[in-house]
Amino acid sequence: MSSAVDPTDILERIQRVISTVTNIPTERISATSSFRDELQLDSLAMLEIAVDVDYEFRLGIEDLEDRIAELQTVQHVVDLVASELAVRESPIASEVPVG
Repeated sequence: MSSAVDPTDILERIQRVISTVTNIPTERISATSSFRDELQLDSLAMLEIAVDVDYEFRLGIEDLEDRIAELQTVQHVVDLVASELAVRESPIASEVPVG
């Protein structure tokens, strides 16, 4: 049984997003890559990455840009996306009343 929340798939897709925004080859973007220290990304690049990650995974998180700006590594973004996708897959999530 295959889960839609596959961390390897999420990592690869996030690597492609980062590469598209920054022109850094995906081979240079690892799970442990630091956005600021290793990849030397500024706040504008992080904003673009957040918007593209939101679109790629159809997350619809209002404050995603702020949340991603606080994360230090690619793995942190992978974990955030996996967590959001897992909540959406959970049968309990659909039963929780809103409001």
